[in-house]
Order: sequence, then C-alpha cells, then structure tokens
Amino acid sequence: MMALTQLNDLLSDTCKTGQMWLGDGASLELEKRLAALPDRRCLVVADITTWEVAGSDIHGQVMKRGHEVYRHLIETSHKTGKPSCDDEAVSNTLEQIRTVDASLVIAVGAGTVNDVTKLAAFHADRPYLVIPTAPSMNGYTSSTAAVMSSGVKESVPCRGPIACLADIQILRQAPYRMIAAGLGDLLSRSVSLADWYLSHRLSGTEFSAETTALVEESGRLCDGLASELPNRDPIAIARLMTALLISGEAMAQAGSSAPASGAEHLISHYLDMTRSPSDPGDLHGCQVGVATITTAAFYERLLALEPDVDLAPTTLIAAIPAWNEVQRSLREHFGELATALRPQSRHKHLPAGQLSERLMRLRSEWNSIRHGLTPLLRPSASVRDQLQAAEAPISFSAIGVDAARARDAVLHGRHIRARYTILDLAAEIGLLERWGEELVIR
Repeated sequence: MMALTQLNDLLSDTCKTGQMWLGDGASLELEKRLAALPDRRCLVVADITTWEVAGSDIHGQVMKRGHEVYRHLIETSHKTGKPSCDDEAVSNTLEQIRTVDASLVIAVGAGTVNDVTKLAAFHADRPYLVIPTAPSMNGYTSSTAAVMSSGVKESVPCRGPIACLADIQILRQAPYRMIAAGLGDLLSRSVSLADWYLSHRLSGTEFSAETTALVEESGRLCDGLASELPNRDPIAIARLMTALLISGEAMAQAGSSAPASGAEHLISHYLDMTRSPSDPGDLHGCQVGVATITTAAFYERLLALEPDVDLAPTTLIAAIPAWNEVQRSLREHFGELATALRPQSRHKHLPAGQLSERLMRLRSEWNSIRHGLTPLLRPSASVRDQLQAAEAPISFSAIGVDAARARDAVLHGRHIRARYTILDLAAEIGLLERWGEELVIR
C-alpha cells in the first residue's frame, strides 16, 4: 500500500504542468503559494455547495492572513438544481475576474467549477489554482475544459492550474457517488487508449508511448482499489485522486484529451446534450463508466473478427451512406444542433477512395493492429466488476437512461466530435447498429 509521501513523490515525478499536493490542510498549503506571489489579489470561485464545503473556509483563511480576497459563486440552474459549465457561466466568471482585477483565481469545487474557472482564467490571462472538493473526474490537471457551448459539448484548449491542492479530508466528505464517478472516469482508459491507438493506425493522428505510460500508471494505482472506496479509506481516496491527477497530466502533455477520452466520452456527451431541460442527468464519471462497459465489448467483437471474411473493402464501401444521406440523418436526429455537428461528422466521412485505403490498411495490417490494441484493452466484464465492487452504476438504466436513448447514444454519439473511435470503425464495417442493439447494457 502506497503511503501519502510516496503518492506525493509520484505526483512530483510525473506532473510537469503545475505543483501537485495531497494531504491535510489545504489552506496552509495555499498560504505557501500566495507568499511567493508579488500581487495577492485573489478571487475564490465556487458554487453554492462547494462554498459551504470548503470555499468559505478558504476565503476566510486567505483574508485572515492579510490578502485581498473576493468571491464569485457560479449560479445554479432553477430547472436542474445544478451549476453548468456553459458560455454564460464562463462569461460571468470572466467578467468578475476583470472587475476585481484578480491576480490569482482559486477554484474550489469539482468538475463544473474547475472547468468554468479554468477557461475564464485563461481568457483573462490570469493564473488559477484549484482546490478539489471531490475525486470525481480527471480534468483538474488537464489543459482543456469541457464546455456546453450553444448546446454542444466541446473540449476547449486552455491552460492547466499552477497548482492543485487536494485535501484528503475534504475529498473523503464528498457524496459517495462522486467518488464512484472518479473511478468510472479512470476505467475509461481501457477504451480511450485503444481509440487513440486505432486512430493513429487508421487516420494517422499522433500517438505517444510516453503519454500512454502515464495513463497506464494511473490505471495501476486503481488496481484493487474499487472495494476500498465505499469505506472512504483515506489512502484509497488519496490513490484515486493521484490517479486522476496523473490521468489529467497525460492529457496536458499530449495537448489533447484523446488519451483519456474516446468513444465512451462521446456517449456521455450525447446524454448531456440531449437530455430534457428538467433532467439533471448523472455524473460525468458514472455515465462514462457505464459507456466503457459497452465500448469495451465493442472492442471484444472487433478483435474476434476474421479479416478475410468480415473486412472486405469493396462490399463495405458499397454499404456506406453518401454524405447527403448522413446530413439528412443529422438534421432528423439532432434538429438545430445538426449545424454545429456537421463539420465534426464531415471530417470523418471520407470519400470512397480514401475510405477504401483505410479499410485495405485495416485488413492488411490486421495482425499488427490487433497486437497493438490487445495490451491496452481490459475485458468489459472486468470493467463491470470493478464498478460493481465500488458500488458504482453498471447499466444505462442505473443512470436514468432507457434502452432506446442508450441505443441512440451509441449510434449517434460519434457525430459529436471529429475524433475517430471504435464507433466510427464499427459504422464503416457495417456493424454499429447490430453491436449497438446487442451490447447496450440495459
């Protein structure tokens, strides 16, 4: 079992984009960072819940030490009862940063608060520091922010924090579903890394063995962790948080969310984008965990194919719909959102000649591709067992999604981003609908 000092040493060795700290007493650690700044005019950003959990205390401690400090609360939706990282929230926070002329922005919260603060601080060209209130997702240290912009979930490039101060006692008090969500976000590496590698082999996108090793390091920290989380064991929580920070660092070093965000995240984004205004949805990591079970099963079906029988390019290309037909389908399914999604989908819809080349490459290099994918993947049953041991949801119904909507997420989620994933390959080989019907976990 790794001790807290070992986890901090690991973070120091692996995280290059900011100072990482795990322990007790985040306000004291914060003071050390503030003492090194020439101008200490701080803005504490939180929502109404995280303000009560830790924001008020952080604000008071900073003020007590003689620093100029202000607060900004991200508004909660009257319909869902939750804050949202959208254009309005980012704009309001940016305006507040400029109004108080903050030299340092301090985010106190989890996914939404972190993303809003990160992007607003980036637009204001101010450094930001984050004090997490839950080990619920891996975006704390990444250099992107997940934003709902004009109804579309986007991953927007920005800068990571100058420091992440993770107070174990604060993290242990988080609602348990948020802790389980953190494990769900991490278990997605099985599919996200495979998608990243698949895109590299079939689309020529970048792939890094060094970044892959970082993501796998975060995975090793989770070995044997699932059953310890429900007890809120402090070292188990610390290991989970360390793994999340390293996973975020991998994305920062890659300059993209791709190493830790593949088909499973597109399914989650689809659910976020298409839910009714009064539906708060489930946590990002819980949705991702369930989607990982399904997409990992997609890969199991893929690796079981016989290329000479199942991957005949001429036959497959004849079945691919023309772009006009895809556009019509986008309009029918997504309505007003189709305009924003069209460029993403168009990027992946290759002309017949280029698609033929890709499928020929898949067939001729099948053994090599399969050899590269195999060590990255984990059995869908293993993902399911780990989530179950952590008392996390393991089916779409457990996250409030019925079978029809789950099927739609699998079939249409691939259009949300230009990123090439197993969902795109399944569509190109004519098996997306069949696998979607058979493998969606009810």
